[in-house]
Amino acid sequence: IIATQIATVDALLDQLVEYARLESGHRSAEHELVSLTELADECAEALGPLAGRSGVSIVVHGDGPAVVHAHPSELARVVRNLVDNAVRHTPRGGTVEVTVTDESSEAVVSVVDECGGIPNEDLDRVFDVAFRGDVARGRDEGGGGLGLAIAKGLVEAQDGSIAVSNHP
Repeated sequence: IIATQIATVDALLDQLVEYARLESGHRSAEHELVSLTELADECAEALGPLAGRSGVSIVVHGDGPAVVHAHPSELARVVRNLVDNAVRHTPRGGTVEVTVTDESSEAVVSVVDECGGIPNEDLDRVFDVAFRGDVARGRDEGGGGLGLAIAKGLVEAQDGSIAVSNHP
């Protein structure tokens, strides 16, 4: 129990440091060409054990490498945070789909889960610090409510954009 609590606090501290770095305007200069399809595959593999314990499948679709000029570990953190969030909120037996496309002048990563949707009035708050949605998403899940805020900060720091919508 103590080891689990220490790991939880350690992860929260890492998130707080990352968020503080983003809020201070610090940008990493280590940009290189990154294949979003490879990154999505690596993320799905890394989160496979979590998905397996949750009874959730992760499926990656890609229509080519979808290469972008970005900081590789920061971009990996973004995709991991999005997919991790999707896995945690998808019911047992569900699927998280990660789709990578190269649309005209931009590469797009789309993560679709089976959480049942987010109330329309909450959609613009999903990337806010500590936003959890409804009461059912309480502290029992762990984390500090920073993952999606960090994802947004990292994407915007690399001149990208991030959005959320309900899947029809």
